[in-house]
Amino acid sequence: MAFKPFKTLLFGFAFSPSLKANVFEVMRLAHLFNASLIFVHVGEKTDEKERLFNLLIDECHEKSKIINVYWRDGEPVKTLSKACESFKVDLLLLGALKRENVLKFYLGSIARKLTRGAPCSVLLMLNPSVERQHCKHIVVNGFDSPQTKETVEASFYVAKSLGSHNI
Repeated sequence: MAFKPFKTLLFGFAFSPSLKANVFEVMRLAHLFNASLIFVHVGEKTDEKERLFNLLIDECHEKSKIINVYWRDGEPVKTLSKACESFKVDLLLLGALKRENVLKFYLGSIARKLTRGAPCSVLLMLNPSVERQHCKHIVVNGFDSPQTKETVEASFYVAKSLGSHNI
């Protein structure tokens, strides 16, 4: 199976300190990939949360043509995995925090479980930013598996879209 460009992206969001940077980053990615963007919050929907989230979306300069926001109850890993399947998501976007070693990063338990069992490709965002920072490096897991060829092709697509020269 040959790689097909990402057309549907999903970002599961929480109201964390990095929410604004993450929203700006995923909006840019959706714009660069010319893809639709789905936001899913697993947790209670309140008028205040909805208002704050809509304000963040309105602040973004680069936007996907199609943006959908969903509010779901349930266990985050199962709910987000099910959303990826039901919305036929091509790329799941996850935030990750750097540790002291540049080659290591920290994944919370939700991101760790989603990375291991996602029904689609996964992109870890190590340094989300409100202002665009050019991507210098892309790290790809290309272990011997039936998906390796498609994974490598996807990494070149992402690198080209982001203007990165190092994979």
